[in-house]
Amino acid sequence: MKQFSNILFATDFSDASGPAADYAIALVKLTGAHLHVLHVINELDEHQRVMIPREAFQLLQKEIDLQSIKELNRFCKERASGLNTTTHAVVGAAFQKILETGDKVNADL
Repeated sequence: MKQFSNILFATDFSDASGPAADYAIALVKLTGAHLHVLHVINELDEHQRVMIPREAFQLLQKEIDLQSIKELNRFCKERASGLNTTTHAVVGAAFQKILETGDKVNADL
């Protein structure tokens, strides 16, 4: 089996992401790799942002960030306990942020 050092698992916290989580965790256990758990928060488009007062938007964004971090930590506690993990919560387009984070953490998979 190929040796992995860093495995990136991106999640939207849906039930559908469960099988991918199981696979990533199994690979981490087999290889001893570091598990990077990523959640990408979608940006509101310009039209949506102008409809929300600036202060309310900033408060909403902060709350979304906090909840994302809580969910990432819950995931690691419940599903990846005892494994070497790092969580990442980023804002942007999912496909771009997954690729960028993969590069940043030198993900093998």
